[in-house]
Amino acid sequence: MKLFLTFFLVVILNTLNHGFCAEDYIEVLTDENEAKMISPTHNIFVEFYAPWCGHCKQLEPEYVKLAGFINDLTKGSDQGSELGEESPQALAKTIKIVKCDATVNKNLAEKYKVQGYPTIKFISKDKSEVSNYNGNRKAEDMRDWILKKIGPQIKIIKKLEDLENLIDSHDVVVFGYFKDPEGFQFTEFKQVAAILEDTPFVATHDASIAKHYKMDTNKHDNGLILFKKFDEGSVHHYDKFDDDDIAFFVKSNRMPLVSEFTEQNANKIFTEEHQKHILLFEHKSAPQHDNNMKIFNESAKNNRGKILFVYIDSSVDVNERILEFFGIKSEELPTLRIINLAGDMKKYKPLPASDPKDKTVILGVNGINEFVTAFLDGKLKPHLLTETLPEDWDKNPVKVLAGSNFRDVAYDPSKTVLVEFYATWCGHCKQLVPIYDELGQYFADKPSSNIVIAKLDSPANEIEGLAIKSFPTIKLYLALKDGQTEKTVIDFGGERTLEGLKKFVESGGVEGASDGKDEEEEGEETEPFDDEDEAASEHPEHTEL
Repeated sequence: MKLFLTFFLVVILNTLNHGFCAEDYIEVLTDENEAKMISPTHNIFVEFYAPWCGHCKQLEPEYVKLAGFINDLTKGSDQGSELGEESPQALAKTIKIVKCDATVNKNLAEKYKVQGYPTIKFISKDKSEVSNYNGNRKAEDMRDWILKKIGPQIKIIKKLEDLENLIDSHDVVVFGYFKDPEGFQFTEFKQVAAILEDTPFVATHDASIAKHYKMDTNKHDNGLILFKKFDEGSVHHYDKFDDDDIAFFVKSNRMPLVSEFTEQNANKIFTEEHQKHILLFEHKSAPQHDNNMKIFNESAKNNRGKILFVYIDSSVDVNERILEFFGIKSEELPTLRIINLAGDMKKYKPLPASDPKDKTVILGVNGINEFVTAFLDGKLKPHLLTETLPEDWDKNPVKVLAGSNFRDVAYDPSKTVLVEFYATWCGHCKQLVPIYDELGQYFADKPSSNIVIAKLDSPANEIEGLAIKSFPTIKLYLALKDGQTEKTVIDFGGERTLEGLKKFVESGGVEGASDGKDEEEEGEETEPFDDEDEAASEHPEHTEL
């Protein structure tokens, strides 16, 4: 999941060019001052960044704003006063907003397992908890998350005005009425509130407050209302109140029926809670866009809680990389895809329409419903991308592979084949090109050798049953020995130098083999939408999240 969460989270525009500056309210964490900074008196909210990271530069103004919010709270500002029973002023005084240059302070980066930029972590004052912040990167969202993290998980509402103010100031609020403050239902509600950290939960035992929002307290001793500033505005829930039911209700309703992918909501869309997505790709100014969105929304109502509906505006420049990842050409628009973020991120496309020239309605509501149902029932085959194999694919020392010839070459029983799985946008892959070409020439100069050096553009050529988790990935397919019926495949985990690769191949995968541990620090994750390739090339030890 982390992989694909990265996959979409990194689709962030790099339009801001702010540099990190010494803000009065943001403290600096270093390898040298860790003991003083992470103390028993303060909770730490820390951003690990790289000076060259475009996403970090974008975050900077929001991070500065966050520090200002927390500072204002310490002075008794009423900002965020609705977020907890405990005084926000008292809570704020226990918080430090911190940043750390992970490219300089490598001990801290290693200790806190920083594998991308920016990485934001919460460290409790007793160090009993170190958790990642994966919510929206807006100052208000970060502030609310922090205050809920260190304060009460829910606020008990005693005045209608308090609830009205809370609903006014948040996009989503989960409100519960519980007649019995000691009841099982209220306990379950509090447990869910603790888990769903980025959503405000409030409750009351006052029936008059619940009745104000048309909750039938005569018929029900317990009830939930999820207030939201989109779609139908509010949703009621009664009857089932174990934690799974409450969590499903909240997760199914706190997102819009259709979420448009943007920089601001990328984190919220692509979290572990939403692993199955149906995506509509269309230019927002297309003549039938409004009608297609109406159809898409209608189908989303039918499938709420089963799959997340996401719209991607194909006219936005940064989204071109998303279309490339799915292998979508402009002439195919509008079009639909389904993707499962879990596992190997398989993609699915609907069957061709009876009239492929008819772009006025994308399948229709029933067609989209059938597409979703077939996917959820496991009746669809994954859509595998493949390129046309060049006629001169074996002309050069490094052989070019595509989906059509991969298995014939890699699984040739008489050959030992080294395959680099690369991506055209991967900075580390670009760095490897001259070394890999030299490796190919080295073995090409040995006419009696049974060794083949090959490469495959992995995002453009998907191989069934083969999940590539980072780029470059290098695998050695050993020639069969007497009595063997299946090839041995060994992953490379050594230094990406000519000598390192030569030893790996010539030793039959003994020297430089991967130890099986997570090597994402050494290679770019599958991030087809990262616009910081050049920076990544200059700083290969990390990728951006």
